[in-house]
Amino acid sequence: LPTGKRVRIRGIQSHGRSTDTARAGQRTAVNLAGISHDEIVRGMTVVESNVFRTTRSLDAKIELLTDAARPWKTRQRIRLHIGTDEIMARVTVLNDAGSIAAGETGLVQIRPETETITVSGDRFIIRSYSPQRTIGGGVVLDPFAPRHRRKEFADVGEHLENLSSANGSVEKAA
Repeated sequence: LPTGKRVRIRGIQSHGRSTDTARAGQRTAVNLAGISHDEIVRGMTVVESNVFRTTRSLDAKIELLTDAARPWKTRQRIRLHIGTDEIMARVTVLNDAGSIAAGETGLVQIRPETETITVSGDRFIIRSYSPQRTIGGGVVLDPFAPRHRRKEFADVGEHLENLSSANGSVEKAA
């Protein structure tokens, strides 16, 4: 994914040794049949068929660094680093002020410009569009979020805070 192209795994190596399995986070080489090496780009993920799907809208809890140059505002363009993917995205801050100050934590909806793969609990890094500076990080709460309207922000915020507290690993975003 995200292309949806079907491939067959011919072999797997981890740290120079052949193996039958590999886990997320391991340094792994995969010999694939059914795709040319020049079709493979950064951010692609080998997954089992019909288990994962791509998304273009996710809700998240983020924390801006204390030295972020300016507050994070709705419709701001960012660089989202999630998994091995670096993609451009737009942000909707899910509060009435429409911004999150440096050093603060908040809830946002991130709308990547291209499809990406993520699951609830995945962590990510946020960089400013230009100049490229790390400005914060966060954790995915809802990987397939519907678009939210301003009048729904209070209800959405309560729902996302419940998701955040239900998952013990989501207590601190970055």
